[in-house]
Amino acid sequence: MNKLRPNWTSILVKVAILASALIFANYLLIYLFGPQIWSRAGYFFGNEARITTSILLFIEGGIILALGTLWASGSMDNVFYGKYAKTTASLSKEDWKQRKEQMENPSDVIKILILTGGLLLTACFVLLLT
Repeated sequence: MNKLRPNWTSILVKVAILASALIFANYLLIYLFGPQIWSRAGYFFGNEARITTSILLFIEGGIILALGTLWASGSMDNVFYGKYAKTTASLSKEDWKQRKEQMENPSDVIKILILTGGLLLTACFVLLLT
């Protein structure tokens, strides 16, 4: 198999495992602490399990998607040093080659985070609309 092509089946399996673990943890959290959450923060988390689950999925999906996006933008080629450009060390040809390869083929963690965050956000809206 080509080294530059990602193994999408393993990435999708990891996304499914992570998303299902987070959804299960949300249901467990609501089952154990639902009445306490609703009595103390019902204005934020709603007053029923479906609304609370969708709000938790929205928060988790947003955070995971933001982490994946920040990680992806941190490995991009364009770096701005600002007024301290003269004090930073210059990158060698090998460093630029490595950064170019990272841009062309981002790590699997970035893909897993972005896909999981998007899946959780989609599940949140589907749960709210049903």
